[in-house]
Amino acid sequence: MWLRLDMFFLLIETKWFIMVVLICGGSTMKTSDMIRQLCEQMNISVSELARRLGQSPQNFGKKLKRETITLEELKAIAEVMDVKFEQAFILPDGNEIKAGNE
Repeated sequence: MWLRLDMFFLLIETKWFIMVVLICGGSTMKTSDMIRQLCEQMNISVSELARRLGQSPQNFGKKLKRETITLEELKAIAEVMDVKFEQAFILPDGNEIKAGNE
């Protein structure tokens, strides 16, 4: 039996980091790519986002490069960008188990 998913998120969490990977039709998008795309669509630089988070652009840039953005930072990014952040498990029947930034 084959299960076809057009798009889903993979959350990889360890003691040291969390990585969210968007998987679309065989291609993947790293957390850092999602953050950069969000900044682009919201017309804000990554450096400005870092400052709004209370971090230096250099430190935040290193976190993006290493893919070490925490879940708390993802929620903070959503808050300072005034967007909704969700994490979810999507079951084969389409039902979702969600946690967000509410």
